[in-house]
Amino acid sequence: MATLKPSALEQHLARKALAPAYLVYGPDSGKVGEIARKLIRHIAGSLDDPFTLARLEEDTFADDPQRLADEVFSRPMLGTRKAVWIAAAGSAFARAYEQLGDLPADGNIIVAEAGNLPRSAMLRTLFENSSKAQAIPCYEDSSRDLDQLIDETFAETQFNLVHEAKAALLSYLGENRVLSRGEIDKLILYCHGKDEVTLADVEAVCSGRNLAEVSELLDCIFNGDLATADEWAHRQLKTGMSGSRLLTVAAFHLPLLQKLVLDVEDGASPAHAVKMARPPLFFTRHESVIQQLKIWDAEALSSASQSLSRATEQTREFPALEDQIAQRSLLSLARLAAGRRFQMN
Repeated sequence: MATLKPSALEQHLARKALAPAYLVYGPDSGKVGEIARKLIRHIAGSLDDPFTLARLEEDTFADDPQRLADEVFSRPMLGTRKAVWIAAAGSAFARAYEQLGDLPADGNIIVAEAGNLPRSAMLRTLFENSSKAQAIPCYEDSSRDLDQLIDETFAETQFNLVHEAKAALLSYLGENRVLSRGEIDKLILYCHGKDEVTLADVEAVCSGRNLAEVSELLDCIFNGDLATADEWAHRQLKTGMSGSRLLTVAAFHLPLLQKLVLDVEDGASPAHAVKMARPPLFFTRHESVIQQLKIWDAEALSSASQSLSRATEQTREFPALEDQIAQRSLLSLARLAAGRRFQMN
């Protein structure tokens, strides 16, 4: 399959052997737009040069299917190659693209943006089965993606982002690439004139969502409180949080528990490990997390991590069932925690 991960895009562009066409798609519209613009700038040099860039809409191909071929096979006035940027690509573009046949390696380059396409979508199939074109799926950022985003953004500034501040900042990001960048930019603006970004700075600025409810959900899941976990998950889904985001939130909690479990295995008491946790846990959560350390061990947490990863992959394969898959996965973890707690008694 001709797929390219967003995290590998820079390495791909550095090789200078570009594909004749790119499809950038997925549920994270912010990341889709960001990746598409990066490709356009690399190909055309800017986002608004009419000599090196043609911008078309999906409706164009419904009215004039030949328009795509006209743009792709035309030669720019200055002799350089041109980027053909397609917004909201759909079935009309797919039919027009299918009629193009083999594209020259040194010709104009298509960059098409699309939403969350199911595996069976014609457009996705055309690009993923191609030997030359590239499909770039843009799913919700993982913790590794967000970590990389923070590092890359702060590398361009004069700030020293302390470890505790970075860990806290991670907990505020992830719903959408645009929103994540907005939170980071807001923090950078707030800290203008300083040398260091601290935990207090992050807590003062990044308060766009209600972390208390998210923490309540996590504690219910990992303490095995089935009824309340189901209620909180359903509430989050009704308020607009996506199923994949719920899975990501749960995945963010696992490294904390794994670190605390290791501290306990090294001789620390659960109460002391929780008290010294970094980033600090709000005091109202201490008793709950202490109980979680008694329920979970390293092996069980590793299994939970694999379970969440599988569920995340399923949401990408079956986007129409995303919320149901997420809720089932989280309740499965809650049942596992309940069973382990029962064995303790």
